Amino acid sequence: MKLNNDQMIKLGELLKNGRSNKKLTLEQVKIKLDFLNLKISKSDVQRLENAERKVPNAILLKSLCKIYDLDVIKVFNEIGYLNIPSNVKRINSRIETQKTTVPMYGTASAGPGYINLSDMIDEEFVIPAEDYAPGRFAVRVEGDSMTRMGKKSIFDGSVALVDPGMCEDPKELNKKVCVFTYNEETFIKQLLIDSQNIIQLVSFNPDVPALIILNSEELKCEGKVIKTYYEDEWN
Repeated sequence: MKLNNDQMIKLGELLKNGRSNKKLTLEQVKIKLDFLNLKISKSDVQRLENAERKVPNAILLKSLCKIYDLDVIKVFNEIGYLNIPSNVKRINSRIETQKTTVPMYGTASAGPGYINLSDMIDEEFVIPAEDYAPGRFAVRVEGDSMTRMGKKSIFDGSVALVDPGMCEDPKELNKKVCVFTYNEETFIKQLLIDSQNIIQLVSFNPDVPALIILNSEELKCEGKVIKTYYEDEWN
């Protein structure tokens, strides 16, 4: 999504103020970005601050927000970079609402793959009672490959609510986001089956290559993602 002039100026102000509040030079920001494996020049950061880049990179923006201690979702929404979709809830412990818990079954990667869900984390995750259904469980999301400009994003550090009862027919899962285990690694990806019945696990981030499933018998759907929760307001 290309930003208009007003959005570019607003983003530049937010980033410049963030860097100023942290008392960081452009060189210091570059070093921190290098540490995060982002090879970005000082001039790239400065062009963002000066409202000269109409198509900012989502991963770069998220990294700058992390460096400046800015709330990435608030920044993205303030500049119109994305709207929080209906399947993302921000759980606020200050709001009185009925709550319940679901088991937490480890971590699903939005990147190159993580652990098998048989390695259960011995904890529970609190959700609004209205989101509960028997059998549902939670997984923590790690990685940025499901973050992109637009309506659909699953953020690094969020928690996905998963329903294993919606995995029975693979054809019904086409274009759906699910938690999958493949070759003993667990992913959170969108399933795509093309006209030649080639199965791929794809990311929302177009810069991340799809994972082509060479042996469908090794692919297991652990559950369809029902909602995701971003916990920045959870105490």
